[in-house]
Amino acid sequence: MRTLILITVLMALFGLGIRADGQALNNFNFEGDGARARGMGGAYISISDDASALTWNPAGLIQIIDPQLSFSFDLFMPNTDYSLDYPNATSQNTSVIYDDTKFRLQYAAFAAPIRIRDHPFVGAVSFSTISSEYDYFEANPDSGFTDPSEPVNLIERTDNRLNQLRLGFGTNVWKKLNFGLGANIYFGKGYVDTSFFYHTSYMHPTQNVLVNVDAKGFVYDTISFSGFNLVGGLLWDDERFAIGATVKTPFWLTQEHVKHELDSVYVNNVLNGELVRGDIDEQDKERVEVPWMVGVGASYQVDERFLVASDFEWRRLGVMDYRVHYDTILSNGDVEENFVESNLNLYNGYTIRVGGEYEFDGGFATIPVRAGFAYDAFGFRMIENLEFEWVDWADDQPDSLTQTFDYGDQITGYTISLGAGLHWELIKLDFAFEYDTRDTDIEGVDHFGTFQVAKEYRTPRISLNFTGFFK
Repeated sequence: MRTLILITVLMALFGLGIRADGQALNNFNFEGDGARARGMGGAYISISDDASALTWNPAGLIQIIDPQLSFSFDLFMPNTDYSLDYPNATSQNTSVIYDDTKFRLQYAAFAAPIRIRDHPFVGAVSFSTISSEYDYFEANPDSGFTDPSEPVNLIERTDNRLNQLRLGFGTNVWKKLNFGLGANIYFGKGYVDTSFFYHTSYMHPTQNVLVNVDAKGFVYDTISFSGFNLVGGLLWDDERFAIGATVKTPFWLTQEHVKHELDSVYVNNVLNGELVRGDIDEQDKERVEVPWMVGVGASYQVDERFLVASDFEWRRLGVMDYRVHYDTILSNGDVEENFVESNLNLYNGYTIRVGGEYEFDGGFATIPVRAGFAYDAFGFRMIENLEFEWVDWADDQPDSLTQTFDYGDQITGYTISLGAGLHWELIKLDFAFEYDTRDTDIEGVDHFGTFQVAKEYRTPRISLNFTGFFK
């Protein structure tokens, strides 16, 4: 029973931690793409002079002279160290590292100049993977954590991807002032596959026989995403100095889930019907209100080779609402309908990005080198005063775990980036390396006493970008 309680707490902490530290949907920070921009820390709102401009500031598209095709592949290497410690009982500690490495098409775009009624425009279309979550999580508490005769295995596999299709244009509206507009279509699919196995044995107090108990649980959750919003941008380019601004409209990002769950308990290899939750199917539609996002940026061309830039982006996450409508289909065919609407209790988020680029003449090619830094204040908060209580209900009702907590400080993180390239007249190859880091901590009390949870996120990413020009 102690082990079963512990695994239930572990699963609850894992789920709560994901929500608390903002893994979901990349913290609603829908940044742009392209290895050049990312090598400069993402400080690109006031530059945006290539096909990736549609993903940063569509007003910059008008700077494109020749049609160009650009695409980028990423080697994405998320790594998380998760620990659950009981300071007052050193034998009840566990540490889990879960990670996965993916090589993926991150971004592709095409942009070309056009004229409408003799007025110049540049139109563009792009595809981006703006949020990916690949995890393999496996928890095997050590022998000091549980009785060796009570082996436990908890496995969770996650593969979610939120994509974005963008259509937009840029044009000149007055002197050195440019304007751009883009439409963003969000879509994607994914799944979360969870299973746990638990075994224990004990001597029956009255019958003096050995009782073997095996508990099994499976949850398979398929997810699909959808949404739509607009982005508008302005860019004032005065040769050496440029300033830019973007506004992204609010929208409802919808996640549709279809879950299948089966929990069962076997006693001496015989299914115990009283302890089986049954074969449960659940369908739900979650709608998250993604708020206004406003960005400003400035850049300065120090000389013909040296460029510096900085951005500030603000996200009004504090007003975000969360709505859920879910239908639970029980094994007997009955349908339970539930509706939930709440505020997510987030902070407003913001990002500060700075970066620079210096170009060398390599003889055979132009060689730019880049560096950047980004500081993120996420909307999500730390969790404080978390308490779990195992409620032992009457015999005709299943036991359950209840939890209470308070919200703490805002979660922050930072990204360090480096980049380089090889540029010729018709082809540009660009490379970027990013290292993203953030830490979260949770302290609370459960059935075993005071505990501490620490999660350390470290995400290196390598981007390889090709741009070809048509003349």
